[in-house]
Amino acid sequence: MQKDNSTFNTLACFTLLSKSLQGSRSQVLAKIDKRFVYLPKDSEDDEREPFRRRRNTTILSKEELENVVDNLNQFAEYLQVTPLQAAIFVAFYTCQLEEMDRSEVDALGRFFEISTVETVPLKVEYEDLFQKGYVKLKSGGSFRRRGALKIDEKLEHAIANNEPFCLSPIEKIDRYKFCQLVSDEIEKRRDGECTTYELQQTVKDLEQRNMDLKFVQTVYKKMKKVDDRLLFYEICDDHINHGETGIDCTLSDIYDSTTVKYKVATTLMNETHSLFKNQWIEKKRASFFSKAGLILTSKGKDIFFEKDAFIFKQSEKDDPRMIAPDKIDTKTLFFSKELSEEVDFLQESLQNTQFKDLQKRLKEKKLPQGVTAIFYGLPGTGKTETAMQIAKATGRKVMHVDISASKTCWYGESEKLVKKIFTDYADKCKNEKLKPILLFNEADALLGKRREDVARSTDQTDNAIQNILLEEMEKLKGIMIATTNLADNLDDAFERRFLFKIKFDKPTKEAKCNIWKDKMPNLSAEACEKLALEFDFSGGEIDNIVRKFTMQEVLRKAEPTYEAVQKLCKSEKLNRKRGHKTVGF
Repeated sequence: MQKDNSTFNTLACFTLLSKSLQGSRSQVLAKIDKRFVYLPKDSEDDEREPFRRRRNTTILSKEELENVVDNLNQFAEYLQVTPLQAAIFVAFYTCQLEEMDRSEVDALGRFFEISTVETVPLKVEYEDLFQKGYVKLKSGGSFRRRGALKIDEKLEHAIANNEPFCLSPIEKIDRYKFCQLVSDEIEKRRDGECTTYELQQTVKDLEQRNMDLKFVQTVYKKMKKVDDRLLFYEICDDHINHGETGIDCTLSDIYDSTTVKYKVATTLMNETHSLFKNQWIEKKRASFFSKAGLILTSKGKDIFFEKDAFIFKQSEKDDPRMIAPDKIDTKTLFFSKELSEEVDFLQESLQNTQFKDLQKRLKEKKLPQGVTAIFYGLPGTGKTETAMQIAKATGRKVMHVDISASKTCWYGESEKLVKKIFTDYADKCKNEKLKPILLFNEADALLGKRREDVARSTDQTDNAIQNILLEEMEKLKGIMIATTNLADNLDDAFERRFLFKIKFDKPTKEAKCNIWKDKMPNLSAEACEKLALEFDFSGGEIDNIVRKFTMQEVLRKAEPTYEAVQKLCKSEKLNRKRGHKTVGF
């Protein structure tokens, strides 16, 4: 219960305690807490005591000591804390009022004139005061930073006016605010207000005081070096405010040593830094160090945003690679009986219930859980369209990979881009209700035979890409379909890793007849059969004829007769002589 203010003057009590406790060594502390021991010393020993910024020590008489303890108990009752915590509060408040720049870790030792060892019991108590809100940090400061502590404003006003006190609401620090506080401290280092060492100590203190945050716990557990952690905190803060972190300017802000700065920069540029090893960040492509930037990976976003990650990712622009099943037009495909059976079996396997049961069984047998398929055969035989129709029938999205975009002229970038494809796909699998289908369309350039003679850098890059593909296919837990026109060039290692190998031949006579009927319903059955017999077309080539005839219908009001369609069919194939060698590509 608080003191009756009619008989208790808070400001007078604080003033008396401030004067009495300064330089009192452990005399008062030993009286109120058994963890302290007071050993009086003679004046000669006292002169040799190696205290820095030494004050005149205060030796209280027995009567004075009793009076100080009584006032301390009253002040503790007013504050609703223990007498020892009341003494600590008086020390901090005195430092603040006298602007002594003493609000760092050893402030208490210098206030009472006690040794560092003797301050150990005080540390636990001032932590409790801090947690309860009696003492606060200034803009993310720490006890090691001078002037970094302040007394709660409402409590300060109550003491000065002899009023009942109430503490200001303690601001709840979340992971976003935490990273902002770290960023504020980095700005202070940049402006010369502290050294790199002081910045590191400040971040350590912030971590200890906010270890209840899951985000801080995760980063602290995974990253042993405080330098790595504070860089990650800065990247997280930049992700919200700027999108990316400039390597050059950020390291200049953190480090006061140019040597250390460039040592860390080297690990970031060659991607050997621990943040890269943990796959929390990735480097944005840049030709110069000064323009290089860092961004969070999907894994890094999961750590930072936690339960908000899904919301954040939903708010990002739609990935242009993703094709939703409702965006795929329904098409009827006509295959031979054997091909239809193979396609139907794969489609049935990818229905959600069957797919989950399949993965469970594969996991029990310690076999790869991913379902991989390769569709191979001549162009225009329906390989890509079959993959799309399977996706629509099973309600799955398609992550369509542009092969040309994964092979660049930047040395070393191709491997990273291919690796990122699978990293992004794994993220999609985690966030989508149904695992999407990863579609490598026209994957000849990626799945070809590996070269044994790798004298050229391009050959080395191709082999490196293929090694990444083989490794990722082995640990795939989703669905991958690749299409290729050049099955004979398929490397044996890839052939082993495809669970389904489905060959797409040119359509049979019956299939071609059905395609003509489906595409041009106004043609007679007889005309469709004659066209199927006369022209050895693939489904894609028949589509070309239908498109050209549609143009004639629109422009010339042409009628769908056998003769009109036959004329278009005769000009579909290029008139090339056998054995004639083409030039170029």
